[in-house]
Amino acid sequence: MRLWKVWFCLLAMIMVPVSAPALPLIDIEAAIGVWYTSPSGTLAYEPRPGFADDFLDIENDLAFDDEAKYFGRLKVDMPLMIPNIYLMVNPMNFEETNSGITFNFGGIPFNTDTFTSELDMNQYDIGLYYMVPLLKTASLYSLNVEGGINVRIIDAEATISQGAIKSSESETFALPMLYLGAQFRPIDSLSFEGEARGITYKDDKIYSLIGRVRYNAFGPWFVAGGYRYDDYDVDYDDFIIDMELSGPFVETGLHF
Repeated sequence: MRLWKVWFCLLAMIMVPVSAPALPLIDIEAAIGVWYTSPSGTLAYEPRPGFADDFLDIENDLAFDDEAKYFGRLKVDMPLMIPNIYLMVNPMNFEETNSGITFNFGGIPFNTDTFTSELDMNQYDIGLYYMVPLLKTASLYSLNVEGGINVRIIDAEATISQGAIKSSESETFALPMLYLGAQFRPIDSLSFEGEARGITYKDDKIYSLIGRVRYNAFGPWFVAGGYRYDDYDVDYDDFIIDMELSGPFVETGLHF
């Protein structure tokens, strides 16, 4: 997806709560934040059998460094038996130069000269979930547990260029995941939250863990900080991403 679509999604997540007063039966939470991400793992496209050099180390071979990435999320708690909705958008881009290694990428050989590598890995989550019935009421609104399904759409494109030589591959794929979330609020202004998403299917796997401490500042406004860890191991038409993304994040948002 183009970058303008990503920013449109982020803006929409903030604008949606403006209409919340007209929807009294719906509980809405929207937030934007910054994730300081540390990438690691390997990347390959059509690697040759027996050639370990075609599996490019993200930190050493591609020289991708820690970077701050924006994200947005939106939760809509629906009335009655309608499933609740959880949306997230997380645009990712890494670009660096390096030299001194030989490898093949997409069947094209690269020598020891300086090369430029770029990886776009935009992520979109669409989740449907239910809360554990009566738990929030029984705990006097201090504890909530929710579970459901989540689809993570990954729009990935990797490009390596060296002078006039260039190799690029892009794929968009959707992975269904299980979702489990919990919130514990010992006092009205403070809550501890955790989220887990994951699936293992044949040789592919993807896991995502989020821990968050949230402070309700005043009115509908809140601030939060936490840590996120994502683990990808996917092979889509010989486009192989074995990658970990992890690091702290901060966010701010509104809850109506």
